[in-house]
Amino acid sequence: MKHLIRIAAASFLMLSAAAFASTNYGVVPSNCGKAVEPLQCIIDLSPATPMGVYPTLRLSDDVVNNSGGLVDWSSTKGPSGGYLGGGVIQQGPNGYRSYPLWAQFCSNGACSKQVSTLTVYFEGTYAQASGGGPYSGYVTLHFSYYRQYGGGTTYTWVRSVTGGSVTID
Repeated sequence: MKHLIRIAAASFLMLSAAAFASTNYGVVPSNCGKAVEPLQCIIDLSPATPMGVYPTLRLSDDVVNNSGGLVDWSSTKGPSGGYLGGGVIQQGPNGYRSYPLWAQFCSNGACSKQVSTLTVYFEGTYAQASGGGPYSGYVTLHFSYYRQYGGGTTYTWVRSVTGGSVTID
C-alpha cells in the first residue's frame, strides 16, 4: 500500500510540474523596417522547428500612449504543445503592462529618441485546432536604430531587433 501511495504522489508531482512548465524562445536578430508608431515588428523566434521554420511573433504596441496592442503567432507552440492563437497585451491596475525604456540613438549626423528595450506581458488563447484554452507570458526585446536615406534629403529611421526572449506559461 505504501508503494502505491508513493507512486501516486510521484505521479501527482510530475503532473503538477508539467502544469506549471514554461516554454522559452530566444529572439533572432532581424530588421523590423521603418520605425513607426504604434511599434510594429515581426520577430523570428529560436529554436527553429525540425523542418527549419522559425516560429514568429507579430507584435503591435502603442508604446507612446500606452493604449495596448496585439500579439499574433505563427508556428509557435506553448507549454501544452499546442499552437498559440492571437492575444493582447495584458491590462494592469495602472494601464497596459507594456514597459518601454527609451534612449537616444544617433546615425548619419542625426539623433532620435526611441525605444531601446521593451518588456510586454500578454495573454491569449491557444488555436482552436490545438484545443483552445488560455496562455500568458512575456517578451523582452532589445532594439537598435539607424537612419536610412531614401533619395535626396529624405530619410527614415529603421528599427532592428538585436535580441531578447519570450516566455510562455
